[in-house]
Amino acid sequence: MAVNLTAHTARAKRISPVVILGAILAIIVILPVGILILTSFLDSPPRPGSPLGNLTLENYRALWGRGTANAALNTLIASTFGCLGALIIGGTLAWLAARTDTPAPWLIHLAGFMPLFISLLVAALAWSLLASPQAGYLNTILSDLGIDWNLNVYSLPGMIGIFALYYSPYAYILISSGLTVMNPEMEESAQVHGAKRFLVLRKVTFPLLTPAIIAAALLIFVLIAENFDVVQILGVPNGTETLSTRIYNLTVSYRPNHNQAAAVGATLMAVVFVVVFFQNRVLKRNDFATVTGKGYRPRKQSLGKWRWLALAGTILYLLVAVVLPMLALLQSALRESQYVGSIADMVDLSVLTTAQFERMLARDTFYLGLRNSMIVSFGAATLGGLLFFAIAFVVNKTNIPGRHLLSYVAVMPLAIPALVVGLGFLWTWTRSPIPLYGTVFILILASITRFLPQGYQGMSAGLSQIGRDLEDSAYVHGATRARAARSITLPLVRTGVGATMFLIFILAFRELSTTLLLFTTKTQTLSILIYHQWDNGSWQSVSCLALIFSGVLLIVGLLGRALLGLGKT
Repeated sequence: MAVNLTAHTARAKRISPVVILGAILAIIVILPVGILILTSFLDSPPRPGSPLGNLTLENYRALWGRGTANAALNTLIASTFGCLGALIIGGTLAWLAARTDTPAPWLIHLAGFMPLFISLLVAALAWSLLASPQAGYLNTILSDLGIDWNLNVYSLPGMIGIFALYYSPYAYILISSGLTVMNPEMEESAQVHGAKRFLVLRKVTFPLLTPAIIAAALLIFVLIAENFDVVQILGVPNGTETLSTRIYNLTVSYRPNHNQAAAVGATLMAVVFVVVFFQNRVLKRNDFATVTGKGYRPRKQSLGKWRWLALAGTILYLLVAVVLPMLALLQSALRESQYVGSIADMVDLSVLTTAQFERMLARDTFYLGLRNSMIVSFGAATLGGLLFFAIAFVVNKTNIPGRHLLSYVAVMPLAIPALVVGLGFLWTWTRSPIPLYGTVFILILASITRFLPQGYQGMSAGLSQIGRDLEDSAYVHGATRARAARSITLPLVRTGVGATMFLIFILAFRELSTTLLLFTTKTQTLSILIYHQWDNGSWQSVSCLALIFSGVLLIVGLLGRALLGLGKT
């Protein structure tokens, strides 16, 4: 009897990490999703102290209405064409940087990464200043030059252009990684046998890059499908809704319909799950391995006279994606009057003033938003970093039964739109006896859930490269699993861990959609403050805040590069 009790105790102790981590994931991932799905089948939203409503399918029948159907169609169109544009831009930059002799490769690398430090919220606001059909700065310049061409960013094609510009870094990162490790011998063999450059790209390079391209396409498609910022600012004023803005407007409208919003969220989540499923089927069906034990060195392809055109295209992309938006925000922030009637008005220095910056820096709301943004970002990076590392360590470095279930749950939020995460947390914690709603901690938890896939995969990437023999040697000499992780594994992967935590900090600092339904007046972040200033029509305050917001992101990025060596290797 004593022997059996000892065996059961040892087994319980062995599986306890999986049980503890599984319980945490159940609370922050499965419970909010379950509450959301349950709400979609009820006739009334879950309220504190009230019984649950009756089961019904009316919320899903309402999805066939014209408003939701149009939103679904717009989501599909924007996600498809925005994804295609981002893949073309990011893939081209990746190919130029990794495989060609284009001058100034550092500039191409900068162009590939720089838009990551401009949030989609700031980008949408800046381009509304640049390409508004009535008073956009670019349209004013075109009119003064006598060019009969009017840009309109308040349209579905305008939003697609924004998506293509600012989601291209994801394509650049993933495709350049694939190009870096891909053996070039097949491309060189095709060229030796007389194939032209574009034929080699179409028949050899693109097929071999299929995993990287599909991974980038899936990520970008999902990010666009769930995007709220751009569509709310540029689409909704023109009557163009997507499923994400449909969810938000159903939740906060004059006569809200929370249950139908839950049904829209559950449907969007199901669509994303289907996309992820087919991606896995495609990748499992083929073999894309090109890296073998045989050594190789990638060779740069000569572009001849086209190399200067490629460099000019890179500079043009930087101007359009980074320089012009920042100049537009600066012009708006420094002007007392937002009316600009000609080019002369833009260069009239007498109407420019820094008074708005001085007023903004004197407001308590600004410092409250900045403090909350820092607390949420730091909390998500540190607490989330500990959780991500623990899950990745158990999955990759132990043989505990059930560990692979943790990995499946950890990547689940990839298929859950950000606004849906916020909606699930709203209904979960408003009914909970634990007083989390209305505190900064609920924003931290929501951000950890939102970026769980990125954090887990970032930690796993480093851990999977560490051989098991190092930890096994420590176990043989009496070290516990925690001691081995602290003394051996963590020091070896500290750079990857630091980079992942830095990435989570940046993403959480930029985030709007996840926290938009969870904040109070005391917990609003800078992103929420900017959004509400826009909603109130305070364009000078919006521009000023957006510039400060982007400046903080840039400073954090430079600090991350200096402290962690990001981008140097």
